[in-house]
Amino acid sequence: MRCRISRVENLTLVPYQSQRSKIGNPDGLSRLFSRFSTRVSSLSDTVRSATTKHFGRCKEQEPRQTQELNDSQDATNDVSSPHDLIPWIDLLPPELLAAIFQEYVELGRSPWNLACVCVKWREVALGIAVLWKHLLVIDNPGMVRRFTNQQVPGYRNRLIFGRFQICMTAEQVDDAVSRTGSVLLDVKIALSQQKDPDVLPANNSLDLLLKVFGTNGIHRRIGSISIYGLPSTVPSFPQPLIASFPYLNSFTCTTGSTEWFPLIGQMLSPSRGLTYLRLNARFLDVVKHSEFWGTLQDLHVGESALADPHVCEIAANTALSRCQRLESLHIGTATRWPNANSPTVSHNKLLNAQLHCHPRYLGQLRAPLLKILDITEFQQSTECTSVDTSGFPAVEKLTAWTSDPRWIYGSKFSNLISLSITSPYHRIVADTHWGGVPPNEVFVPNAFPLVEEVKFHVASTDITFIAALESVPNAQKITIVPGVLPNPNFGQDLLPRLSGPEPFVICPKAQRIQIGIRLECLDASKDILEPLVQTVVDDRQRGGSPLESFIIYWPRPILMKEYVKHEGDVVG
Repeated sequence: MRCRISRVENLTLVPYQSQRSKIGNPDGLSRLFSRFSTRVSSLSDTVRSATTKHFGRCKEQEPRQTQELNDSQDATNDVSSPHDLIPWIDLLPPELLAAIFQEYVELGRSPWNLACVCVKWREVALGIAVLWKHLLVIDNPGMVRRFTNQQVPGYRNRLIFGRFQICMTAEQVDDAVSRTGSVLLDVKIALSQQKDPDVLPANNSLDLLLKVFGTNGIHRRIGSISIYGLPSTVPSFPQPLIASFPYLNSFTCTTGSTEWFPLIGQMLSPSRGLTYLRLNARFLDVVKHSEFWGTLQDLHVGESALADPHVCEIAANTALSRCQRLESLHIGTATRWPNANSPTVSHNKLLNAQLHCHPRYLGQLRAPLLKILDITEFQQSTECTSVDTSGFPAVEKLTAWTSDPRWIYGSKFSNLISLSITSPYHRIVADTHWGGVPPNEVFVPNAFPLVEEVKFHVASTDITFIAALESVPNAQKITIVPGVLPNPNFGQDLLPRLSGPEPFVICPKAQRIQIGIRLECLDASKDILEPLVQTVVDDRQRGGSPLESFIIYWPRPILMKEYVKHEGDVVG
């Protein structure tokens, strides 16, 4: 809903000058205010309902308000600055102001910044419990230098780190929780392995752990918990840890010694409402028999150099066979799944999968709604020329880190829109690298006619890239990364094929072409290639299908050069 206020719609919308001096982060708030008109349209239906109700009550009073504004305008004819007029933010109802505050905090800003502006803002901010639900529990005073010290009227100075309330003692945890009403908390824990006893009491870490995990702590208020640091050894607890978190829906743990495994397993095993889980690979074996797998929607199994791959495989087979609601799956290199011992499983709601496995085992996965597939081999697949992909017919984006792409072209990915193939070998690959098979038999011509975006990251020669591009005839965005080693002949055969008349030209619908990336620049003859690149640009322009962009990353020094000139551009 738009509300037009007569005679003041052209004002510069800023807070009072006196208020501006109190803003904790004026640059951030000013940017937020400048984008207000565009952000209001994206607010939630709840906010729209609130504003509709508020302005509906004011509709009958509009003529009187308009007259009052007109009268007040006559009294402010001598005002030299709009700063002295009523600030636009004060014209908003509390419901809409609260919605803006929530947007501000979700951008990663501290609610204490809002509480510093004026009394009204402080009252509104302190009355919105959801603004204060983010807690960061730490015991290392050395981290204080990373935080901002914010002066808050009526309160002691506050340490600010993004949206989080900083809690370094059990008392500070209680104080932070007191502002959250009945909202479920988002708690992040970063406890150090060693403490300075001269700065904090020796039992401070214990007090914080008991406050979060203990039977008399805040465990019943926690909806999300992330553990990024734990003491190297488990302290002696005077009371047992809580058996479960009844309202926990998100759990992250990327650190911790094996001594913590039983306690973390004790916390998670009875959980039945968990929807997000991010674990170090070593933890997977601890929780493989837990009850939460049936409700899990998002699973990330991270890396671990100390994890036993065989143990991780068994744990993954046990756990993932029970995930019926999984929508997003990310498996790190330490966990090879699916594998030779994996049962055939169906994930009928899975949309996004990042796997680390041999391609031949993909047939053991059934995911009819899968849209995004990212697969990394853990060993060469030179003997794997076809894969059963009938279990995920809806894949639209395929990213493969593979030593031999023949299995991709021997499979049925009929709905692909985006294709990325990366070779793990950063060297010049012979044209007969893939088992003695020439590139034109590896990359099947017109194999993927629907692909619009393609990336080939292979240290090879022109004949390979020509064959690869012929397999995606309608590609519009093309990225080619030929490796970091010197390749003096690169492009002399490829670039002429990107220009000229059909049917000689490849990828006639291309709009954006990029050769090299910032970390892997093109090490070839610039003097030879630049005229060929300019020919491609000119021929496409004359042919009625001009390129939007043609970029090459050159080394020494790293230079990204654009060869398509646009009006007003300065081309280096």
